Amino acid sequence: ATSPDLFVIARNSSFTYKGKAVKVQEVAEQLGVRYVLEGSVQQSGEKLRITAQLVDAVDGKHLWAERYDRTLDDLFAVQDEITEKIFFQMEVQLTSGARARIYQKYSGGVVDMRLFKNGMEHFYAYSPAGHKEAERLWGELYEKNPEGGVANSAMGTLYWQKVWIRLSKNPKEDFALSKKYFEKAHSIMGDGGSLTFLALLDSLSGNCESSIEKVERAVKIDPSSGSDKAIGGSTLLNCGKPARSVELLKQAMRLQPYYPEWYANTAGTGLLALGKHEEAEELLTAVLQSEDVSKRDQARALTGLAISFAFRDDPETARKYVGQLLELDPGFNMTKAKTYNLYKGKMADQEFVRRYVDALQQLGVPEKSE
Repeated sequence: ATSPDLFVIARNSSFTYKGKAVKVQEVAEQLGVRYVLEGSVQQSGEKLRITAQLVDAVDGKHLWAERYDRTLDDLFAVQDEITEKIFFQMEVQLTSGARARIYQKYSGGVVDMRLFKNGMEHFYAYSPAGHKEAERLWGELYEKNPEGGVANSAMGTLYWQKVWIRLSKNPKEDFALSKKYFEKAHSIMGDGGSLTFLALLDSLSGNCESSIEKVERAVKIDPSSGSDKAIGGSTLLNCGKPARSVELLKQAMRLQPYYPEWYANTAGTGLLALGKHEEAEELLTAVLQSEDVSKRDQARALTGLAISFAFRDDPETARKYVGQLLELDPGFNMTKAKTYNLYKGKMADQEFVRRYVDALQQLGVPEKSE
């Protein structure tokens, strides 16, 4: 059972080291990986002792280790139990952080967890096709476990995105459904993740006082969750708190080294609002240089870079980035610009919104697609 967030070397390659005395660093270098899961099995009659440890090959640090004492009565059950424990520990150490422990408790097991994670991979495409596949996977998850916290959180996320990427025929009704599912998820799990989305929904309806309170409560519930801090940071930017927004987003990027590029893009917008243009430029340029960066995230980064240079009275460089932007997406327009970076223009700092919109219009970004 693997995670879509993790690249795992095939067993026919990794098993060539079985029984050999080799250094973890050598294995990692030869296979092109950073983390190595190693272990051993000892048998004494009907008893088994199994050890497993996860090692960071860069510094040799043991991220996690555990020993299991079992019997041979049901070998397959033993394998499933250990696989599940290793899977969730790798989620904790390498991707989802402490939130993986909540997933483990409320997801219904490894199979359901994989449905959720695979759905999230498609969700992050922010496209009609990605949404449809996430809907299929999460619909299956919810049908299996309608009282599960993770299943309800997934459905809340799905209805939020349906409105966000303009697939909804009734946005008001779908936002209400999103809120209903997140409220149920939070009542089951008491987690920070559902609470940050409820904060986001509050901010989009203009209730920033409630939104800010929920964000601060959420990051205290799950202080090591990068995704909670990222969503919270995005929400606070929408509520006119760019300094705290950037602070939370930077913490999110430290907590979750393999973060989605929207973390950096949103932090870049916050830095622009704070007038920290050089820092924003560095962050947004790094987004463009990332491997497998989506078209949407490229567009967000290019927009931010154009704004940065426009604000610094360098229209020539700013127009260069707008040119790249329109080449990447010939249909790019002001509506997309606001949706990508300004939460549809509802940010509390309306002076920043006005300057942002004026700059793009002067740089030649069309109001609507032709």
